[in-house]
Amino acid sequence: MEASSFSVMIEKGHQVIKEASSLLSSLSPTSSSTEQQGQLVDNILDKLDDVLESLRNVPDEPATLTSDSLFSLNSSLNEKHLQWFDLTQQVVLSQCKFYLLLLRQDSHKNRDSMMNTLEILIRELISIHEWMKRRCISILSNPNYNIERKNEIQTKFLKKSMNDWEQYVSPVLEQISHITIENEYETELPKYLQNYLTKDGGVPKICVRNKNQQEGKTVLLNCENVNDKELIFREAPVCSQIITDSSENPLYRKIDYCHHCMRTIFSEKTISQSSLLQKILFTHPATTDKNALLPSSSPILSQYSHQQQHQQQICVKTKPVACNHCSLEVFCSETCRDQAWTQYHSLLCTRNSSGLQSASSTSEHPMILLERLSVKQGRTAPLMIAKMMAFVVNDVFMKIGLTNESDKISDTLSQLTLQLIETQLAKSMHIFQRFIQHEATHPFDTLAAQLIRESMELSLYHLPSNIDVVKKQEQENLIEYMKHHQDLSTSPLIRQLVEMVSDVRHYRSLHGLILQNCSTIHPITDIHLIAHENSTFSEQICKALNVSNFQQEATRKDELLQLSMKGMGAFAIHNCMNHSCEPTAVSVSDQNNHVLSVYAHHENGLKKGDEVLISYFDENAPYEERKRKLLEQYKFECHCPKCERESRTKK
Repeated sequence: MEASSFSVMIEKGHQVIKEASSLLSSLSPTSSSTEQQGQLVDNILDKLDDVLESLRNVPDEPATLTSDSLFSLNSSLNEKHLQWFDLTQQVVLSQCKFYLLLLRQDSHKNRDSMMNTLEILIRELISIHEWMKRRCISILSNPNYNIERKNEIQTKFLKKSMNDWEQYVSPVLEQISHITIENEYETELPKYLQNYLTKDGGVPKICVRNKNQQEGKTVLLNCENVNDKELIFREAPVCSQIITDSSENPLYRKIDYCHHCMRTIFSEKTISQSSLLQKILFTHPATTDKNALLPSSSPILSQYSHQQQHQQQICVKTKPVACNHCSLEVFCSETCRDQAWTQYHSLLCTRNSSGLQSASSTSEHPMILLERLSVKQGRTAPLMIAKMMAFVVNDVFMKIGLTNESDKISDTLSQLTLQLIETQLAKSMHIFQRFIQHEATHPFDTLAAQLIRESMELSLYHLPSNIDVVKKQEQENLIEYMKHHQDLSTSPLIRQLVEMVSDVRHYRSLHGLILQNCSTIHPITDIHLIAHENSTFSEQICKALNVSNFQQEATRKDELLQLSMKGMGAFAIHNCMNHSCEPTAVSVSDQNNHVLSVYAHHENGLKKGDEVLISYFDENAPYEERKRKLLEQYKFECHCPKCERESRTKK
C-alpha cells in the first residue's frame, strides 16, 4: 500500500471515528432512538464497516515492493503499524459500543444477530492484539536485533497493546458480559422454564422479569391462578453438594448416597448403619446373618413398591453405581454418574493419584485432602466451589476444543489464543455470575484454591484414558485433540485457563455466592414416598419408632431424618425469587433428590402477575432479628408490609 493511499485511509478513518463519537454522545443509553437517529446510526455503522474493510485489505506481505514509502503488515514494525493497529482497534470498539447501545435500548428485534455480530467484532479485536504480540515477541526473541531496537519494541508496541487491552477492550468485554446475562434471561430462561410443570396447554406457570435496579430479577405467576398449597414449580440446582459437618449429617460417608442428586441408596452399607432400617426392612430384624440382607428378605417393600405413584422402588441390596475411575464417588444411576462426569467430576476424580506431590507435600490426591480439610473444619463451601470451578473449566474446554468436526480440530487449535480463552471463560462464568455475590474470606482460601487447581491439572493430564462416558462424536474429537496436546497439564493455554478459574479471588467470589444465594436441601427418602402412599407401611414405621403418627411424629425422629443427607444448592430460578416476611410461596424438599418444590402459600391463592415471594429464613422471628439477618447475610433491608408495620410500632 502506497504511503499516500495509507495516509488517506488513516485520515478518513479518524474522521469517521470522530463522527461516531459525536453521535454516540448524543444518544440516550436507555430510551429508544428516534427514526432519524436510527438512520444516523445505520449510516455511521456502514461507514465504520467501510473503514474496517480498508484496514483489512492492507497487504500481509511486502511481495516485490521495496520502497520505504510502501506499507505491509509484515514489514518491519514502524509508526505506520501503530497507526493501523490503533485505528483498527478504535473502529471495532466504536462498532461494539453502537451495538451495545442498541441492545440496551432494545430498539432492534433481532438481538441474537447483534450478539453474534459482537462476538465477531471481539474476535477481530483479539486477532489484532495477537498479531501485535506475535510481531513484538518475534523481534524480542531474535538475537540479531540490538538492545535499543528491542527496548523500542517493548515500550512502544508491546506495552501499548497490553495497556490498550486493559484500558479499552476489557471494559467493553465487561459490558458485553452483562448484556449476555440479560439476553440469557430474555431468550434462554423461557426455554429453561419449559422443563417445569406447565398449565393451560404447556404455558409455564412462572416467568422471570427484571423488577428494578435495586431488587434485580423477580419471579411472577404466568398462569391465571394457583390455589393455596398448590405446586407452582420444581427445580434442580445448577450445582449441589452434601454438607460435610457431622452435626448436620451424622452419617456422612457412613451410608451410601448419590454424590450428584443426593438420593439415599439403600445398600448393605446403608442398612448396616441403621437399626431402624433393619427393623422395618427384614422379616427377622434380630438376625445376625449377613446373608439375610437380600431383596427376598423384604416382603413389606416388595408388596408396596409397585403401588407407588412416583414409580420409585427400594431394593434392599441395591448396589451403588460407582465412578468408572475412582472409589470415592458413587451414584444412584448411570444417568447421574454420566451427568456428574460431564459437568464436573472428570476434573475432580481422584484416579491415578499415586506419587503425587500436592499442596500439602503428600502423595494423596488434592480432592481427598480438600475433603478432609472441609470435614475437619465443618465446612461445605470448598467442595461446592470445586464443583463450580470444574463446571466452568469443562464448559470452556469442551467449547474451545470440541465444537468443530474432528477434521477441523487442528485448525481450531492453531487459532487458540489466550484472548479467545478469556472471552469464552467470561461466557462460561455467566452460569454463576447471574447470582448476586460478595467476596467472603477464610484463612484456608489459598490452600483450598490451590488443591482445586492441582486436581484439575491432574485430571487434564490423565484425560486421554478417561473418555468412555463421552459421546461417540466427542470421543473422536477428543482423540484428535490429544494428537496435538499429549499432555494438557503442560499446555500453557490450558494451564492459564485452570489458573484463571482457580484464582483465589474467584474462589472467594464463589464463596460469597454460596453464603448469599444457596438454598438448603434436605431430601426425603424412598421410604417416605412409600409410607406417604401406603398406610400399612407407615404404620410399620411408626411401630418401629414407637410413635402413633407418621407425618407429625415419625418424620421428626432422628432415626429417619439422618437417613437423608442435608445439602446446599445453587438454583437459577430460586435465586430470582425475592424475600418477604409475608411470603406468597414456600420452598420445600419433598423429593428423594436435590430437586426443590415451590408451593403457593397464601389463603387467597395467587393470580397472574403476582410476585412469587419466599422468606429466606423464619418469617416468624422477631423484627430486630430478621433485620439483622438480612443485613448480615443478604446485604439489604426488607420493606415488606410486615416489616413496615413492625418498624412503625418500634418507633
